[in-house]
Amino acid sequence: MKKSILNKDIRLSFRQSKGRFLSIMFLMMLGSFALVGLKAASPDIENSANRYLSQMKMMDVAVMSDYGISKADQKELNAIPNTYVEYGYFTDTVIGDSSASVRVFSKTDKISQFKLVSGYFPTKEDQVALASFCQRKYKIGDSITLNEEGTNEYALKRHTFTVTGFVNSSELASTISLGSSNSGSGTLSAYAVVTPKTFQSSVYTVARLRYNNLKTLNSFGDSYRKKVKQHEDELEKLLADNGKKCLSEIKAQAQTKIADGEAKIQTSQQALADAQQQLRNAQDQIDQKRADLEVAQGQLTEKESLLAQGAAQIAQAEQTLASSKAKLDTAAAQLSSGWGQLNQMKTQLDQAASQLSAAKENVTNTQATLAIAQAELEKGQMQLAAAKTDLQTKIAALQAQGIDLATVPEIVAAQTQLAQEEAKLNLARAELEQKQAEFQTGLSQYKSQEALYQAGLAQYQSAAEALNAKQAEYDAGLAQYQSGQATLKNKQADYQAGQVRLAQAKQQIADGQAQLDQAQATLNDKKTEYEKQKKDAETKIKNGQADIQKAKDEVAGLSVPTYRVYTRRTFPGADEYTTTGNRAYGISAVGNAFPIVLYLVAALVTVTTMTRFVSEERTNAGVLKALGYRNQDVVKKFVVYGLVSSLLGTVMGSLLGTYFLPYILGKTIFKTSTYPALRLNFYWEISLIALVCSVLCGVVPALYIAHKELKEKPSQLLLPKAPTKGSKILLERIDFIWRRLSFTQKVTARNIFRYKQRMLMTIFGVAGSVALLFAGLGMSSSMEGMGNRQYGEIIKYDAVISQKHHLKSDEQAAINHLLADKKIAKKRGIYQEIFTKKIKGAKDEQSLALFVTTGKDFHHFIELYDSQSKASLNLSSHGAVISQKLATIMHVSVGDTFEVTSDEGKRYKIKVSGITEMYAGHFIFMNQDYYQTVFARKFQENAYLIKLKDSSSKNVQDTAAAFMKLTGVRAVVQNTGILEQIDVIVKSLGFVMQILTVASILLAIVILYNLMNINVAERIRELSTIKVLGFHNKEVTLYIYRETILLSVIGIIVGLFLGNILHRSLLETIAPDAFLLNPAVSVFVYLVPVFSIIMILIVLGFMVNAILRRIDMLEALKSVD
Repeated sequence: MKKSILNKDIRLSFRQSKGRFLSIMFLMMLGSFALVGLKAASPDIENSANRYLSQMKMMDVAVMSDYGISKADQKELNAIPNTYVEYGYFTDTVIGDSSASVRVFSKTDKISQFKLVSGYFPTKEDQVALASFCQRKYKIGDSITLNEEGTNEYALKRHTFTVTGFVNSSELASTISLGSSNSGSGTLSAYAVVTPKTFQSSVYTVARLRYNNLKTLNSFGDSYRKKVKQHEDELEKLLADNGKKCLSEIKAQAQTKIADGEAKIQTSQQALADAQQQLRNAQDQIDQKRADLEVAQGQLTEKESLLAQGAAQIAQAEQTLASSKAKLDTAAAQLSSGWGQLNQMKTQLDQAASQLSAAKENVTNTQATLAIAQAELEKGQMQLAAAKTDLQTKIAALQAQGIDLATVPEIVAAQTQLAQEEAKLNLARAELEQKQAEFQTGLSQYKSQEALYQAGLAQYQSAAEALNAKQAEYDAGLAQYQSGQATLKNKQADYQAGQVRLAQAKQQIADGQAQLDQAQATLNDKKTEYEKQKKDAETKIKNGQADIQKAKDEVAGLSVPTYRVYTRRTFPGADEYTTTGNRAYGISAVGNAFPIVLYLVAALVTVTTMTRFVSEERTNAGVLKALGYRNQDVVKKFVVYGLVSSLLGTVMGSLLGTYFLPYILGKTIFKTSTYPALRLNFYWEISLIALVCSVLCGVVPALYIAHKELKEKPSQLLLPKAPTKGSKILLERIDFIWRRLSFTQKVTARNIFRYKQRMLMTIFGVAGSVALLFAGLGMSSSMEGMGNRQYGEIIKYDAVISQKHHLKSDEQAAINHLLADKKIAKKRGIYQEIFTKKIKGAKDEQSLALFVTTGKDFHHFIELYDSQSKASLNLSSHGAVISQKLATIMHVSVGDTFEVTSDEGKRYKIKVSGITEMYAGHFIFMNQDYYQTVFARKFQENAYLIKLKDSSSKNVQDTAAAFMKLTGVRAVVQNTGILEQIDVIVKSLGFVMQILTVASILLAIVILYNLMNINVAERIRELSTIKVLGFHNKEVTLYIYRETILLSVIGIIVGLFLGNILHRSLLETIAPDAFLLNPAVSVFVYLVPVFSIIMILIVLGFMVNAILRRIDMLEALKSVD
């Protein structure tokens, strides 16, 4: 029976106070929603990403070197125990002639696998798979050209591919922020996968390692991070001396190649010289044989002349014999008739015979001379004719080849010589004809004398011995005639034999000439081929010499390569992994603060609510005790009430926090990544914590207040609770103020201090809501204003152009030419260097950018403002200005020193002369003098800050792409890329803040609504009394609501103060190591909480007015508390 009555009373309390029940439930729901949602979202995000990375077997550590991974490096890495190592290639390219950069990876096998989204992986050298987000522009089967810029030594065998599929990378998981690139605009736009055989590099680009002791760990957890850090340190120690070894090996190989190249060039040059000498020798042989033929031809011509001369002699001999025979016949006749006369004239004849003999001798000598001249003339004519024939043959051959005779010196010289010889022969012929005429005259005289002599001799013989003498003379002439005939026959035989030999000699000369012509043609072909090959060889030799010189210059410019060890967080392009970890950490950090404030405010409001509930149930409690119920039984009612409302609110909030908030956050966060959809998990431990917090806030206050009330006796509980004893308030003691207050103002002041618990609950309830609202909006404002502040007001350049070491004059000239482009409004030469530093407390190695200029500032390219006073800073010759975040994580201030280490291992101490306002990245700013003091080397510009006339993102990218095409440019860093990273962080955490802002507004509504109801319920008799006394409705409403407004104003002020503290605490907690969130917030952040509370108060004011209008004042006055 007792239990039945008690249970009915408990059920009745639920029905009679639905508003109170719902308010407590809603408060617990908000608290558990924030706690479970924020604390569950972080592991959901981490676990979903970690599960995907485990499936893809993403590398734990990667090793890269400036000159690749050599075989010696591979040997060392393969020897690491409990580790699997895989080697691969990658290179940066651009799509066609555009500035869009694509990183081409070789397909991995077991580490950092690619997930196939559609199509199939490439299997041939002309196939490629693109990043999945490229499906908007390409489809399977399309052709794509990926060109390599800034180098003549291509890593890829080919550059035109056919798209076979689309993939996701486990290393480059973002779709919008893939890091920097060495080609295109300097910012990576996409990635692609090809077969390893598509690369033609002699060394691997990257070594990926997976450790057995890390496979089961959450890659976003501290345990994983610590062990990876340990492995990273071990790797760095292992590879510490590899740079020097690699440099020595590369230099030795380069020297060997240079020596081989020089030897090949010398061999080629010697081969050219030998070939040229062989051609010369062959030409000399042909020329020698041609000279021999010409000599033989001359001899042949001479023999022809001799034969012609023999023929002339034979003809002359025949003529002479015929003449002699005629004379013999005449002499015989004359002797027969004139012997007698000769005897008489014997003396005269003897004298005449003597003279005739002398004349005959003279004629004979003259005749011989003329014969010789005639022979020489004929010989010259024959030679001239032969030469003309030979010349005509050559001319005909040259004309057949289409060669201009005027361009052949030999032909021109031969024609000139023939003309000279012909002139000489004509002159000799004229002289011969003159001498022949003279000879004929002398011969005629001789014959005349001989005739006279013969006549006289005949007469003498006839006279002396007429018949015998004539017969003897006849016989003698006949014998002479016969002897001449015999001689003539011998000469004719010799002449015929000479003709045969001459014909044979002509044939031999003709054959020799043909052979020479063929040999000359073959030689000419070889000469032509030699000239062609000589030109090619000389070009190759020239190029080889240029390559050797280039290789020598490159060897001279080689420096010790840096071996870099990357983790999943620091791998180039793995921004999404780092961002995902930062997002999860940031959400978890927010989850450490917001729910606590929510639960504290909820506990305070619950205390007030349960206090009012216990007060209302005071009489019922007295009745129950009077009926014999124990205190435990009475308390059970309040405990069950608080427990049920808290449990229902916690269950609803936990479910929403487990499945709604992480889902929404996951959709937002993974929207720009290739990670799979968020997998939602239920975390009992988090829900249990929420349940415990709800019980503490909803049950413990009820338990405490009920026990406190039930200490009284039942008779006392049945009576109304004695009103609070009136006493002077502090304001009454300040007479000059109190006297100036109106009646309503004095009543308000007294009521505020009379109900101190409600006053504090109202102030802290409103303050808690305003604080949460301010912190949420402030976080959004800080993140949104960070990019605009740094890259609009502090850093004003659009890009940094970094040039390579050891520039050639033409490379420097190309950079200067592009810097002079009209698109560039301003430029400034600086020295830039990047250091990496391990800082205690930071999750990763931090990158420190050193900027050095010649003046006291950066000429409005970078504005330096003091982090505290915001006053302008100038560079000092006694220290460096560092960024605020760097000073914070290193725990240094002005006057302190810190160390940086170069890639060569040298350490430098830097003194801090100022700390500048900076929100993204770590910077060290120096002037020329301090740089030279610290680093002990001469200042030399190696980078340029540029400001464009058109600072649009497209124009910046186009300009960056133009610079990246230059071989002398090492990298281009754009502000747009960093702004994109900031934008990703802002959007992800900003969405969390928006949800929490809504929760804060709802909390404020519940708190104010609950307190308003309690205030009206507690003072209903008082309100009825003043209404009966003649107060109007509005006056009655203001009578009670004036207190709420005043307390809310105080709560707003306190809330703004507390919100500012909470905001700054959250900034320091959730900001990544390289980012400093801007603590300054916009006026909007102050106005929205104030405006929200005012709007809630206005709405509730109308509700209070409506409630007071509906209250029956008479019934209220009859009621007994």
